[in-house]
Order: sequence, then C-alpha cells, then structure tokens
Amino acid sequence: MSEDLELLKLAAKAARIREFDEHQSVGSKTCGLLVRRELEVRYDAVWWNPLKDDGDALRLLIELDGKVETLVDYGTGVIAMVYHGAARGRAYEKIGDDQAAAVRRAIVCAAAEIGRAMP
Repeated sequence: MSEDLELLKLAAKAARIREFDEHQSVGSKTCGLLVRRELEVRYDAVWWNPLKDDGDALRLLIELDGKVETLVDYGTGVIAMVYHGAARGRAYEKIGDDQAAAVRRAIVCAAAEIGRAMP
C-alpha cells in the first residue's frame, strides 16, 4: 500500500468516514478512496482525495476544527493543526513548487495523526 493511500485511510478514520473502497489507480488518478456520503436524500459513492482536491482538503479541515498557518517569516512551509475532541494532530510540510499541494498534504498528515491515535 502506498504511503499516500495509508495517509488517506487514517485521515478518513479521523473524519469519521467509515465506508470506503481504496484504489491505487482509477483512470488518471493515482490513489484515493471511494467513500459513501449522504448526498441530498440518498447515499452515493464519491471520489475522495484531499491530497489532490482543494475542496476535499477544506472539508476535512472543517470537519476536524482545524487551521492552517503559513510560516511567513521563512516562507518555506505550512503548518496544519486539526482537532477531534481532545485529540490534536499537527503537521509541517515544506513548500516546494506548489503551495496548495503543501497545504493539502499538511492537512491530511495532521488528520492522519488523529486517525492513528483512534481505536
């Protein structure tokens, strides 16, 4: 199993997403989860990958009462902090060519810390 897929599974656990199928590759997408989500009055499977999708990352951040800080003094990284009850996850990600990708990865890594600590 890839490191990214393991991070996604742990982040899903932290966000209380219980029903999903994991996929290493689906078409042009490299990895992700197909999750069951309530959409209006029915449940439907939707692709969920907060490592690649800004909307999924933002919803994960909101679900876990999180915040993202940019290290302005250095301009080199982002810190994401998320909370779930008394649990706290924190992750630092270095900014490379894609600042948005660094923010998404920091959010997922912080959420995965919480998922890792959950029973």
